[in-house]
Amino acid sequence: MSSTASMRRSQRHRAKSFKSELEDGVQATYKAIKLKSLEKDGRCASNRIYGEDYEDDGEKAVDEVEEELTETDSASEEQHPKRTTKKSARNRVEQVSDGDTGDAGRQEEEEEEGEDGVGEDGVHGRWRHYHSLCSRLPGRERQIQLLLSLLGEPRQLTCPALYVYGNTSTGKTLVLKTILSSLQVPHAFVNCIECYSPKLLYGTILAHLMGDTSGYVRCDSMPSFIRSLQSFADERTAETMYIVLDKAERLREMNATLLPSLLRLSELTHRQVCTILVSELVWEKLAMSAGGLRPYPLHFPQYTRGEVLAIMSLDCPEGEPLSFYRTFVNHVWNVFQYVCRDLGELRYLSSLLYPKYCEPVESGETSRQETRKLWRHIEPYFRGVMSKIHLREISSAQWVKAQVQMDSGETSTSLAQGVPQSKAVLELPYFSKYLLIASYLASYNPSKTDKKFFSKQKQARTRKSKKPRKEKPNHQLLGPKPFPLDRLMAIFYSILEEAVAPSADIYSQVN
Repeated sequence: MSSTASMRRSQRHRAKSFKSELEDGVQATYKAIKLKSLEKDGRCASNRIYGEDYEDDGEKAVDEVEEELTETDSASEEQHPKRTTKKSARNRVEQVSDGDTGDAGRQEEEEEEGEDGVGEDGVHGRWRHYHSLCSRLPGRERQIQLLLSLLGEPRQLTCPALYVYGNTSTGKTLVLKTILSSLQVPHAFVNCIECYSPKLLYGTILAHLMGDTSGYVRCDSMPSFIRSLQSFADERTAETMYIVLDKAERLREMNATLLPSLLRLSELTHRQVCTILVSELVWEKLAMSAGGLRPYPLHFPQYTRGEVLAIMSLDCPEGEPLSFYRTFVNHVWNVFQYVCRDLGELRYLSSLLYPKYCEPVESGETSRQETRKLWRHIEPYFRGVMSKIHLREISSAQWVKAQVQMDSGETSTSLAQGVPQSKAVLELPYFSKYLLIASYLASYNPSKTDKKFFSKQKQARTRKSKKPRKEKPNHQLLGPKPFPLDRLMAIFYSILEEAVAPSADIYSQVN
């Protein structure tokens, strides 16, 4: 009986040991297969046009799995020291998946990668600019990484259309210009406000791509524009061309087929062409007139407080302590953050006010460490600028001149606030200006000319009579004439750029 019991115990022990070995082998095999799939994803993630996985993410995941495998192997060796001489399941899977190429196969792969460690598809080539771009453009690391993934190498397949959007002063145009200049690829930057017609848009794009010093190449239609792009792409040995259209919302005011055609330039030309639209509006505002193709959206969010301070600290004057300038920039942000979040305006105000902030230090009245005294000195200037923000009524030179006059006592109240006496006038509201213009037009123009001047419908041409005309009186000499309120409001709504619904605010300004 004792021998039978001991035999059963030994059998159970061997079964448990075999089961644990089998589970360890299955787990190692599964992790090895997962490792190979992640390695493959890490190599191919950068070639995905619309994916959200990147090469860095794939490499991080591979490193994590390798660490897990190392810990598992070490734990397995401690539990089963007799199995250290056997090949692990991970090595067997690697041999099967790699085809056991050996040293010769690895040498061929290294030769294909080239001297700089970049493969044939150039997966790593575009990332050599990443760190320098991030140092020059703080706060936009994620957008730079995504743009580098989407733009690709000069002859690599890229996204046919991108839509970059965000609020004012979020770095959209600056990031695109810096990246394309660093990659040294053929590109064209066009402002749609300046190019207000399709012909002007075509000619400006071709001039920028071809490097024409005149800034304009004659191009009358979309077919001729496509043929010019094809010939230019063939001359550049099929390099990818990038066309950046800033203020893209203005394209809605042009031909209805223009925006869909620009989004499909890669399809129409059969060449590598990437169209990048830059706007402050979301894509849904433009989608009604853009056709079926939806570009890849890339959002530039508003800068955070830390990012704004980091960017403004880059403007520190040469020779000034960076910590002292950061303290001043922090004061500017704390005062104006609820009134203005525009980074350009904040940097402009900092350049104007920083010399006044340093005056007590330069005169010896206080030191750089006495921040409370410096704040008391600069606070009145902050209050004077608060009411004039965004107006840009004076330049930096005029500001300095006004401060000199204020210090000498030869100034008025308006100059004390940084505004010349000639410009210290009352600023009318937006609708009041148009109401004033409408009242002038109604008082000096006859009512029978309203349909001719202000109607938005086309009128049929009338045949001119051969009878001699009577000399018309000059209405400017006759003086203003009375007019009814309905006529005033009709002219007012016709001269506005956008449709505005009648409201109590508008009628209250008539009185």
